[in-house]
Amino acid sequence: MNKKVHILLLAGVIAMGSWVGLATGSAVSATKQETAAKTSLEEAVKRAAAQGGEVHIRDYTPFEWDLLHVFPPYSTPDQINARLGYHWTDRHLSSDEGTSILVFTRQGRVVGHWSYTGGSLGQSLYEQPMSPEEAVVKPAVKPN
Repeated sequence: MNKKVHILLLAGVIAMGSWVGLATGSAVSATKQETAAKTSLEEAVKRAAAQGGEVHIRDYTPFEWDLLHVFPPYSTPDQINARLGYHWTDRHLSSDEGTSILVFTRQGRVVGHWSYTGGSLGQSLYEQPMSPEEAVVKPAVKPN
């Protein structure tokens, strides 16, 4: 091959590598943002349990969603898929007593899921899917 072809191939490889790096960086950034949001939600629920009040889950999600499905600890993939109405996962997402699964959907498609370990969400949140307006945690105040 001549020198021009080598230069063009090298330029293409560099451009592709830059594009992949940018795309990956964006995904990593989104993951960090979601982790920070989940942590903030867990801390807010703990504060509400200690001081009273309620927590609107929509205030802590960095993405748009129209339904939230909350699954109790030890929910199986079959239980999750059945509630969603389609096959979404084969993974066991909760493997201990203190982890609930929050699955966010938009227009019938999963747009995010969190393993939630921040304390009680209240039994009513497990009963049916909720809109952003309905997804409110009202923890019982813990006595001092």
